[in-house]
Amino acid sequence: MPRPLALALVLAVAASLVGLGATPAAADPARPTDFRSRVLEVRPPLPRGVSLTVVGGDAFLELRVRRGHTVVVPDYDQGRGAVVAPYLRVRADGVVERNERSLAAQVNEGRYGGSAGRPAPSGAPPRWRVVARDGRYAWHDHRIHWMLRDRPTAVDERGRVDLGGEDGTWEIPLIVDGAATTARGELVLLDPPSPLPWVALGGAVALGLLALGVLAERRGVGVPYLAVALVVTGTGLGATAVAAAAWRSAAPTTGPGPASTLLAAAGALAGLVAVLARWQGRGPRVVTVALAAAVALLGSWSWSRRTVLDHAVLPTTAPFVVDRAVTAVAAGVALGAAALLVWRPPPPAGPARAGRRQPEPSIWAD
Repeated sequence: MPRPLALALVLAVAASLVGLGATPAAADPARPTDFRSRVLEVRPPLPRGVSLTVVGGDAFLELRVRRGHTVVVPDYDQGRGAVVAPYLRVRADGVVERNERSLAAQVNEGRYGGSAGRPAPSGAPPRWRVVARDGRYAWHDHRIHWMLRDRPTAVDERGRVDLGGEDGTWEIPLIVDGAATTARGELVLLDPPSPLPWVALGGAVALGLLALGVLAERRGVGVPYLAVALVVTGTGLGATAVAAAAWRSAAPTTGPGPASTLLAAAGALAGLVAVLARWQGRGPRVVTVALAAAVALLGSWSWSRRTVLDHAVLPTTAPFVVDRAVTAVAAGVALGAAALLVWRPPPPAGPARAGRRQPEPSIWAD
């Protein structure tokens, strides 16, 4: 195998291993869901430069504070006359601090909470830890989402889940620039989409690749592996863009990390190696290995994201239909290309004549 192609293939495999072994940016990142939580109103209204939004469907509550403003988020009210300690505070210089002795600091790391350990005595002084310096912080606030893994039954005709507040709404107290403030929102349970159209799309893509190979084989020109490699590479690039959109849309420390993006990019790189190898008339082993690596990487990527096909809300800023379509197409391309490799492996390319430039192969036939 030529050194540049070998290096590219090694880089693709290395990127895939890094992607598979990478840990998420958050201990419990946002995932596809059928819940949508949102802020309905804040009384009194927040000043310009301060915002409170829900990100990841219902996963995180994100606070953004411009320099010059101060915000304090109180701890969960534990009742029984206990003093409510501060959980977060954003200073006027943009530094965000978290009280490690608060109950919220102990249970907000996971989507479904966790062991609270030994609570700090009521009235104990806070133990502050700096968690951000840009006035932006997001956390799993358990007042804004459903805490059980089972689907709720207490919903009205609009799909609103009863979280105990007025009309089933949730409330979050804040202290903004020294003034007591209350944010009110709702949690809605949405009907999940059917995955069948996306499964059908993936199946159609796989059958289309197979039909292309069968037709070319019957015409005596052989499976057009250059075209197949180009399709795999293009699909890998699309998958990389979709994964990057989900990665970049997440608030700091709340996202899935770069693993999915690296996996898709490795698939695109391996596909490009196959394109270059076939275009330059290299041996079938190079094409087969590179294309098989690309197929395995794209197949793994699409399988890891299969839940985007049957959940209503996706943790991304990309259009949901684009995210689902690219995932389905990647699965179909991986399946179809794998079937072609098993059925008719790439044949040897004709050797170049001495002193003459070998003709560039057609993208439709080998």
